[in-house]
Amino acid sequence: MSKLITLAFKAQYFATRVQSVNSKAKAFTAIDFYNNLLLNTPTNKNGRYKFQTNDVGHFVNMVEKDNIKEAIEGFNNILGHNNQVHCGIKDKFMLKCIEFDQTKYVLDALKFHSAIRYFPHPSVIMTLAKKLDDEGLIELFKILKTCPFLKIDSADLSSLIKDDPKISYEVYRVSLQKKIKLQPKDLYRIARQFLSGNKVRKVGFMTQFAQENGNENDIYSSLSVLFTHVYLTNKQQAIVELAKIIEHKDGQTILKQEEQYIKPLLEILQKQVENDEKWKPRLDELISKLS
Repeated sequence: MSKLITLAFKAQYFATRVQSVNSKAKAFTAIDFYNNLLLNTPTNKNGRYKFQTNDVGHFVNMVEKDNIKEAIEGFNNILGHNNQVHCGIKDKFMLKCIEFDQTKYVLDALKFHSAIRYFPHPSVIMTLAKKLDDEGLIELFKILKTCPFLKIDSADLSSLIKDDPKISYEVYRVSLQKKIKLQPKDLYRIARQFLSGNKVRKVGFMTQFAQENGNENDIYSSLSVLFTHVYLTNKQQAIVELAKIIEHKDGQTILKQEEQYIKPLLEILQKQVENDEKWKPRLDELISKLS
């Protein structure tokens, strides 16, 4: 047999062996890896497994959609044996759970994050928020309000404001609880929804909103306060705030841009003062400036 043929056979043999090994490796799943860990990981005198961080990381890397539920059981077992698992590895596992539609598990992990010593990166919370429906978002907001060690920044929180009074109200409550300062324009996006939907907000909350957001020399802050006063039927304060907005250098331009929200607001305010001889003429005068 020539050397060329011999080499050809060797190459073919080598290729076949590699293909066979790769096939077996591909079939070796995260669950297989986890089961091997159970067989080969030592336990302490209390029967607790002492998993190595690298092994847990490899397990998480191998998790796929078709074995995510079994992987969750395995991951819970790893945590249950009181192993110190780096939060970065936990983050990676939670992101896989989010990707594979196991958002309820991630919500539970956030709810009990202290018990499992998990302090997620804010990006994990935001990735979860983007995957949740409105009901899930409300649940997430409840968790954020009651868990001081779960972090989210102002820009990320603002991005969760929706044209839905219930959602926007909860965003603001989270900002209050966590002392997160929202920008005036974002606060206005919340405030302009106060007159829509069911009036479930408390007077005390609305008054607080007006006090906290009316101190900045910003037109959007003034708009927030205007909506709040109309909601609370503080007609005099509302008219004073409207005058302040109109006198602002950008006031009439912004009122024009926000016409779809301002027009129904002014209609409500007109009804509030229709029998008020003092304030009705003043409101009519201001409205005439907008024509």
